[in-house]
Amino acid sequence: MIYTNTFVKELFEEYLTAAYGELEQTPMLNVVQVGEDFVSNKYVAMKQKLAKRIGSELKWWKFDDEAKVAAVQAVVDNINPADGLIYQIPIPARFDGMVEGINPYLDVDLLGAGYSILENEGILSPTIGAIDLVLKHIFQQDTFDISVALQQKMNLEGTRVAIVGQGKLVGKPLARYLVERNATVVSVNIDTVNPQELTSSCDIVISAAGKGGLIDKTWVKPDAILIDAATSEGDNALVGDVDKDNIYDTNVLCTTPKGVGGITVLYLFYNLLRLHKFNNS
Repeated sequence: MIYTNTFVKELFEEYLTAAYGELEQTPMLNVVQVGEDFVSNKYVAMKQKLAKRIGSELKWWKFDDEAKVAAVQAVVDNINPADGLIYQIPIPARFDGMVEGINPYLDVDLLGAGYSILENEGILSPTIGAIDLVLKHIFQQDTFDISVALQQKMNLEGTRVAIVGQGKLVGKPLARYLVERNATVVSVNIDTVNPQELTSSCDIVISAAGKGGLIDKTWVKPDAILIDAATSEGDNALVGDVDKDNIYDTNVLCTTPKGVGGITVLYLFYNLLRLHKFNNS
């Protein structure tokens, strides 16, 4: 079965539109991008459109590949502390120190070294928050309520979950998220020998390897839930890790596109809202 994000996206956007409408001052999401990247450009454009729809604001700071660290730092230093900041990934390695050193109370993406401060406040990185909402909706189809789901902490005790990929955006924070929810976690990376033997016993497989068509029925069991959290470029379009034509009919598959990505963008603005309220409390 193909799972689509339409229902959750609509509820979440309505929730955010109402929440932003109640604010006296609208926070701005600042997006810093260095260099050209097809996937990044797609995502920033999605964020711009969403910001307008829900009544938020977005400033796109776009620098060329040769931009100096000092030039980007000068922009970042002048960002309003009541707003939010994203360093659009990928970003050249010379900016790693800036990403690590981001003020955690601006860090709606939870990419900086201070991410644990926000996680301790119950704030999730956007992709992990999106995965969280997708799983809750799959498990709670008849009773799903977005305002409840955003506050609820799932208990995944007794559930085996495979993570394919150990990147900073998905794999690593996802492992922390799952451990805190008592799941049994199976982590697979590029060096794992015979990864299919590990993942095919799991109840949930979440892939973020960025390798189109990697996951097929040899990786999964027939009743597994599959969440494709990867994006890569294929034939001038965004593609995911899961080969949706080569899995079991009985699998529940949250695809790329029309899956986690659209909810992730909404979750950025949810984090911006939470940090804005936190910074002004």
